[in-house]
Amino acid sequence: MQKTVSTKALFAALGHARTRADRWISDGDFTPVNKPEAGKTRVWTEQDAARIECLFRLVDSGVNVKVGRAISHLFTHWNTSTFLVVQAHERNVVHREKNKHGGWTQVDEGHHFIGHIVRREELMEHVQPPQEYGVRATFIIDLDDVRDDIDRAFKLAIRLDDGEEAK
Repeated sequence: MQKTVSTKALFAALGHARTRADRWISDGDFTPVNKPEAGKTRVWTEQDAARIECLFRLVDSGVNVKVGRAISHLFTHWNTSTFLVVQAHERNVVHREKNKHGGWTQVDEGHHFIGHIVRREELMEHVQPPQEYGVRATFIIDLDDVRDDIDRAFKLAIRLDDGEEAK
């Protein structure tokens, strides 16, 4: 069974304002995989926590929150060193394809962003794409760092949910 924590505990542990996440969810910019049952409060899995943490990092770096839709179907391979690469393109790009390692590239219609999950050895080919791709900016998030931060946050959030004070 997956570990879950409350919204209040998770965002206290991560140091983020939960109102931002609530707004992104209600506006459709972020869709948690783990949806609450009717009448129940939301709980967060490590997967959803990692995805929202990536979105916080991107938005705090100046990326439009709408990129959340572009990365909504991406997932991480925790057993290998991976990176989230998000690129801003000069024009709208629309496609969804399975990459050679089983990960997904997801872009929603009307957005200028494309997201990839790549292994360390593939990073340079995504950071330096051919010029005809029209890439204006590239944002890279080390998912090992995200995993470590989510592991720490979950340990603290579990204690907070159990009524212990943060230390």
